[in-house]
Amino acid sequence: MIEKNDPNLKVGAQVMYVPRHVREECKGDLELIKKHPNAEFGFISSWCYDTVFVRFWSKVYKNLLRTLSCSEGCSFADLDFFDSKPAHVVDATVEYLRINAEEYAWREQQKGDE
Repeated sequence: MIEKNDPNLKVGAQVMYVPRHVREECKGDLELIKKHPNAEFGFISSWCYDTVFVRFWSKVYKNLLRTLSCSEGCSFADLDFFDSKPAHVVDATVEYLRINAEEYAWREQQKGDE
């Protein structure tokens, strides 16, 4: 689980989405969780209050995003920091989305509880 004040919380930080039922089924075993079909891997694009927005990698096409049109909202409680791709792949993808921000609806808003 990621905490809102974690110093590693930043745009481009790699994460693993773990639904609560997966944590329960796998009893917290990271190796089982990583292989679970409902675990998803991606990187943070922004966060706002209790929601973290993530761009997820395709499970079919290596190093491509599942969707270019938007980030997907997740709870902090359902995310763990996890590096699933080489840093240069993530960095290049983030840079590409930043350059084409309007086309790919890229937003980098960070807000906490204000």
